[in-house]
Amino acid sequence: LDIATGAEKSNSPVVIQASVPGTGDGGSTVSFHAQMYKQRPGLLLLNGVVYTAWSSHCDIGNYHGWILGYDATTLRQVAVYNDTPNGSLASFWASGAAPAADADGNIFVISANGSFDANVGGSDLGESFLKLSTRNGLTVADYFTPFNVQDLNNGDLDTGSSGALLLPDSVGIPVHRRLLISAGKEGRIYLLDRDNMGKFQAGSDSQIVQSIVGAIGPLYSIPIYFNNTVFFSSIDRPLEAFPINGGVLATSPSAQSPTAFSYPGSVPSISANGSANGIVWAVEAGQGGTLHAYDAANLARELYNSNENAARDNLGSYVKFSTPTIANGRVYVGLQGSVQVFGLLGASSATVGSIVNAASLQSGAVAPGSLIAIFGQNLAQATESAPGIPLPVALGGASMSINGMLAPLLYASPTQINAQVPFEAVPGKGAAVVSTAGRSSSPSVMSIQPAAPGLFVLSQNRAAVQNQDGSINDAKHPAPQGSIVAAYLTGLGPVNPSGQTGEAAPSRPLTHVTLPVTVLLGGKQADVLFAGLSPGYVGLFQVNFRVPQLAVGSYALTVTVNGSASNSAQVAVGGH
Repeated sequence: LDIATGAEKSNSPVVIQASVPGTGDGGSTVSFHAQMYKQRPGLLLLNGVVYTAWSSHCDIGNYHGWILGYDATTLRQVAVYNDTPNGSLASFWASGAAPAADADGNIFVISANGSFDANVGGSDLGESFLKLSTRNGLTVADYFTPFNVQDLNNGDLDTGSSGALLLPDSVGIPVHRRLLISAGKEGRIYLLDRDNMGKFQAGSDSQIVQSIVGAIGPLYSIPIYFNNTVFFSSIDRPLEAFPINGGVLATSPSAQSPTAFSYPGSVPSISANGSANGIVWAVEAGQGGTLHAYDAANLARELYNSNENAARDNLGSYVKFSTPTIANGRVYVGLQGSVQVFGLLGASSATVGSIVNAASLQSGAVAPGSLIAIFGQNLAQATESAPGIPLPVALGGASMSINGMLAPLLYASPTQINAQVPFEAVPGKGAAVVSTAGRSSSPSVMSIQPAAPGLFVLSQNRAAVQNQDGSINDAKHPAPQGSIVAAYLTGLGPVNPSGQTGEAAPSRPLTHVTLPVTVLLGGKQADVLFAGLSPGYVGLFQVNFRVPQLAVGSYALTVTVNGSASNSAQVAVGGH
């Protein structure tokens, strides 16, 4: 068909028909009977020839595995291959995968359950990995058949449920430079040398590079390769990543997706910018179909799925073996009656809803050097935490400025950003602006004052307090009267030596708060021994104080700095 108009091209159509010498039909030839077959594998275009591979239609009749080649210009049939001319079955299923081909023009396919007698000089190659030469039609150049071929046939555990993946020469070693990998319904992974496939050996598969039993579940797809890793998506298992090093595959996965894929698993695809920013795309069968995107470097990190916003993105008409196709920044998914196209939404400006103290989560004034949380919409393009200290000024594609000064970021997501107010911020009126995807939010007005203390709070409104023995204060671990405890806060204002924006506070010398600090516990004033930045952290303050003489119980803690009081939270007090 003409791709632009849909019109029939010259020399088209051609009726599919073929025959080969053999005894499979009880005579001198075996013929292709169209009503017995369906073209499940994909098409292969190789050196001007279109190759079609055929599986059985509902296991009807005395069928075979066929590969037929047609000149891409004239549609003249130029190649015919039948894998069981003197037997039966052994269709090419491949779960939609096309035959693979190498630079020398060899074709690699995997046959399913069927007759096998090549080990005794016959020409039937059911349940086998086949290397076909195209130099003169289609002829068998090499093959591999598992040692347990009869058990696979008896148990309907086809090797041919998957396609053959040719790995780049860079992952091979001199003795096994060119590799092929796949698996079947048994869940056994086969790694083969394409130049010496191993043929058949009774008792074991020790003649091949690797045979890893039970590594995955039944595989109804072709594996994919990226950055020295092979990815499998088998039935009732997560998407799994297997590293390949030194010419061999790891025997267990290094990473897996949080989602397990029910029947028939998925046919994954990779998008990347060269060897960077790899994304694994996969379509799950449940809920009418779900498109997933995972970080190829860490499958546990799901970047997107189409049910996150089901009203907008739900597939709704899943069809098995659908393979996501990625082109020009878009992802195409074939469905039962349509093709859905996914891409980046039109960039929307960030909208800041509220700015709060990161410890108390209360709105109000902020202080230089303090930690704050910003809530809103479209704040970042992705969810990302700071990888270390010093803190970055951009995360998840987002940045934030306060009065024109970039604020260090601890965390960014589309709905929340955690940041530090620069120590250089001058008390007075402030304006916070979030920028992402080349767009900036409207300025959000904030009040900056010398100190704006906020207590970090744990569950049940318990103050984040560490007891003298190192335990975290709670009802089961009260602070004894007269003991020294440390309360953790943010927003206590200027320190001496001066605080460094985005940097960890030093332990030598300690940084002390310069404004007056008062601690009340249960209404009693406590002796303050230290108030300053907590060493090794950014924007985190601690106040060390002695617990007053109070009866056993739970009491409200409040810290006041320069006349500004923190939120109130509970501290448990015990006996001596």
